[in-house]
Amino acid sequence: RPGETWPVPDDAAAPLLLTTGNAGGTELLVGGKLAPSLGNAGAVRRDLPLDPERAMAGTLAPATAH
Repeated sequence: RPGETWPVPDDAAAPLLLTTGNAGGTELLVGGKLAPSLGNAGAVRRDLPLDPERAMAGTLAPATAH
């Protein structure tokens, strides 16, 4: 929802995945800095691992199934 925030815990036991139905409207902040866009407005992105280094590099890709 617009204005909603959710902090990612530093001590997550397993990798956390993000799914968004509006990649262009979703902002990720890493250490208070805005990461590159996840995609175009309205684009659906699924199973993106919440990895700070990859987020800041703009290289988040869906997690692969094991």
